[in-house]
Amino acid sequence: MRRLLVLLAALAVSPLQATEIPAIAYHDIVDAATGDAYAITLRDFERQMAYLARRGYTPVSLRLLDDVRAGRARLPSKPVLLTFDDGLRSYYTHAFPVLERYRYPSVLSVVTAWVDARSLPDGYRTPLLTWDELRTLARSPLVEIASHTDDLHRGEPGNPWGSVRPAAVARIYRPETGRYETEARHRARVRADLGRAIGRLREELGVAPRAIAWPYGQYDGTLVEEAARLGMAYHMTLDIDPNRIDSLPRINRATFRRYRALADFGDALGFKAYRRQQLRYVQIDFDAFAGKDIGEQRRLVSRLVERLQLLRVNSVILRPFTADARRAFFPNGALPIESDLLSYVVHQIVSRADIFEIYMRLPAGIERMPPRFFADLGRHSRFSGLVLEAAEAGTVADVRSALEAYRPNLKLAVASTQPIPGTDYLFAEFDGGETPDRIARLARERAADGREVLFLIKGAENETATLRAHMRVLRAAGARHYGYGPDDFLGRVPDARQIAVPLSEHTIAVGRR
Repeated sequence: MRRLLVLLAALAVSPLQATEIPAIAYHDIVDAATGDAYAITLRDFERQMAYLARRGYTPVSLRLLDDVRAGRARLPSKPVLLTFDDGLRSYYTHAFPVLERYRYPSVLSVVTAWVDARSLPDGYRTPLLTWDELRTLARSPLVEIASHTDDLHRGEPGNPWGSVRPAAVARIYRPETGRYETEARHRARVRADLGRAIGRLREELGVAPRAIAWPYGQYDGTLVEEAARLGMAYHMTLDIDPNRIDSLPRINRATFRRYRALADFGDALGFKAYRRQQLRYVQIDFDAFAGKDIGEQRRLVSRLVERLQLLRVNSVILRPFTADARRAFFPNGALPIESDLLSYVVHQIVSRADIFEIYMRLPAGIERMPPRFFADLGRHSRFSGLVLEAAEAGTVADVRSALEAYRPNLKLAVASTQPIPGTDYLFAEFDGGETPDRIARLARERAADGREVLFLIKGAENETATLRAHMRVLRAAGARHYGYGPDDFLGRVPDARQIAVPLSEHTIAVGRR
């Protein structure tokens, strides 16, 4: 019966709602390969544009998306949005001539402080567009100029450890006062910057932007609100979820890092990163850092990152509390602070281990904390998901609401055997002593009804052979996301050399829709 209802719901979706709109974020277009991981060669770019024409894709403009949303136009059967970040001169010299030949529209986002030469990243050498060149481009009906902020495409201190976070989302830490930027000051700073960018674009080009591309793809609810108030309805991210008309005005974009071949382009158009995403993780408990001085904590964090690199996981679950859940490792107004360590750990995991999918695990009882507690967690750390050990539908809604301003695309998981409204995943945890048959049955049941489940094998103290066997059972049963924890990164248990392969093996399963 449940499958029948799912089928009927799918049939009820209109073609307009179902049509996906891939969006590509380009940076530099170069004559020959360089050390820039985000640049692609002109030859590869020309091949990509020819691929679009050959495969029947229709590049669309923001203006067309406006008309489709208003019911004034129809969406092509295979739309694609082409965007270019940073305002680099190679757009003018390399990309635009190709786009003009195909009559393909595109969106070009510029950092106005860079064009003005008021501010540039240290050591920046890539040639930028001039205002004269931008004026020439703006006269083309194929080009729409968007904002990339005025001067937020840089870093600011994000914690007492000296970690640098993107200026747009950072609540700046001032070591001289030992305080973080308040929400009011952060909002005022962002509003002033976005307003300056709009003012400069209007002054130089005679038009205000209707879209903004977030620097480094990072954003929060405050940024979205302020941009919309200033008339920039569309906001472009680097999230991987598919775009549809009903998901606008957020536009998720694929970008190329170390582009290899045309197959990478086809994968981006088909949202392959989303459809084939399989999380492989370990849980890390912060109690190992409790009672340690700063020097020892820094050493242990480095040891943790090295361990994650050996395990080759693509995600991690962090439990930023002491073992008794009475003290937290991040600034907040509800629990005593053991150490302001969480944002530093996250920064090290992202920048050194190249892991971007980070989930926070909240012990049972924490879900009843006041909204401010979750807001503090959201504003001080970067993470993509939250695992609640206990929660009901009303609690889930409260937690999501409290985090909305900081993590607007948050994925929520709850430890439950039944779906809970407002959640994106179920969280299924079992002891290493469970029988393979029961583990397989549980995984097959969850896979059969289409629910996304995060499976966790409890206890690093289990023998490595047992963990390996359980992971292979989960994989064979179709589990897409699995891992174990907590990992004993201090004792190096389990053996990373033996656990890394089954932990990273791909599950052959039906992809996400």
